[in-house]
Amino acid sequence: MKPMLWAWLGVVLLLVGCVSREDNAMPRGPLAITYRVPAVPIAPQNAPQIRLSGFLQGHSGTVFQVAFSADSQRYLTIGGDQRLIVWDMTSGEPLLQLERRAVQRAFFLPTEEAILTLDTENHVRKWSLETATEAVAPVFLQSNYRSAALSPDGSHLAVGLENGVVRLFDTESLGLAAEVLAYTGGYPVLDLQFAPDGGALYTLAELGVAHWTLAEDAATTPVADRQEAPLGWASTPDHRWWAIVYANEVLVLDLLSGTERNRFNLPITPGQPLALELSVDGNWLALGTGRLEAVLVFDVASGSVVASLGGHEQAFRSLVLSPDRALLLTGLDRRSPFLWNLSSIAAGAALADESQVPRAALNLVPDLHLHALDWSPDGRYVVLRDERGPLYVLGIPQ
Repeated sequence: MKPMLWAWLGVVLLLVGCVSREDNAMPRGPLAITYRVPAVPIAPQNAPQIRLSGFLQGHSGTVFQVAFSADSQRYLTIGGDQRLIVWDMTSGEPLLQLERRAVQRAFFLPTEEAILTLDTENHVRKWSLETATEAVAPVFLQSNYRSAALSPDGSHLAVGLENGVVRLFDTESLGLAAEVLAYTGGYPVLDLQFAPDGGALYTLAELGVAHWTLAEDAATTPVADRQEAPLGWASTPDHRWWAIVYANEVLVLDLLSGTERNRFNLPITPGQPLALELSVDGNWLALGTGRLEAVLVFDVASGSVVASLGGHEQAFRSLVLSPDRALLLTGLDRRSPFLWNLSSIAAGAALADESQVPRAALNLVPDLHLHALDWSPDGRYVVLRDERGPLYVLGIPQ
């Protein structure tokens, strides 16, 4: 066994046993935990120090949508209880709460103390974080929407509608900046992605991927024609790479050049739940599905599987990569999540199975009913979303 793996096994033992340490014992339950700000990015070297840093209490139903501010100091959650909360992650306290708003999507504006929301009544609203009031008059979309995306500079919001139309709004005033019919025949716009420079928009439907040059205000042009419903998709935070999963293959697009980066076959047909994540650098794609015991990690350039991580026993729920892709966290139904050390796997390496990739069980939250996992953009903390509403923050406290 490699020395590096021996070192990680020490991490495994410490992680699995850490809940028995006195400073992590929770006889009074998670509510008794005093919030401690995660101090440094989580990495393989400091993973033994991961602790339950705090407990965010505010939702009485499953949190199904989240967003992070660019600096990771704010965390936005949208629950099935029709409540939206913006959390100050330096204190663990709510900064903004919206009640009975039926919000489905939300975005932080990078240049303003404001957020944009889209709700079930097809309104776009802009909220001031300072006053908790609407900053401008809301916009009624007049049609059901299916997707939305914020431009890299935060100046425009694109909304994809069920009738195939895409509308572009100025985020300062919520005025309509442009509109285009991306797909005819009533095909809904399933996803939207801006190019890295914000000058183009890419749309996804069952007819394939189309491209819209915003400055020309003209019709869209096909990028990848396809008569098939996609099963899922994922993109990188810098808007460079976009992976789309179909029943038998993965299509990866370069949104800077508007060209196909790679197309490779899947060894299995994904089932539900399906979770996908592209690494921040766009080199790896992690895929988990309820139909397969193993989580697969693909090298995007070659399409090969570089890791097959088993042990999920048809109980898979969620996955998330650390920003540096050195670690992968996978979540299971009513079981502690697994933390995998991927740092020993090189790009283009031969297939590694779970016996070769060190794994630790994060036994930090008793009676966890996991719904999803989130990792902050700066790498300092992980949030475990319990399907009953609680949010558990893991990190390395100050």
